[in-house]
Amino acid sequence: MGMQEQLNNLERGTGRIEGKVDGILSHLEKINGRLGTHGERLDKLDNEMTAIKTKATIFGGAAGTFVMVAWQFLKERIKL
Repeated sequence: MGMQEQLNNLERGTGRIEGKVDGILSHLEKINGRLGTHGERLDKLDNEMTAIKTKATIFGGAAGTFVMVAWQFLKERIKL
């Protein structure tokens, strides 16, 4: 095998490696895009959960207060 043939084989091998690396980088870009999308969805979900927790706390407090007022009213009406 001559020197030129070895260089040609080396160039072909290097080209294949470069092609595979390019393919891997392209795939990683797609994965990063998907991860970014999932991260945005999780952030939105987290914000929605915070709003739901706040509303539940407010409504729970209001319901508890209503029950206590109603209980006191009933106690006074039936003299418990």
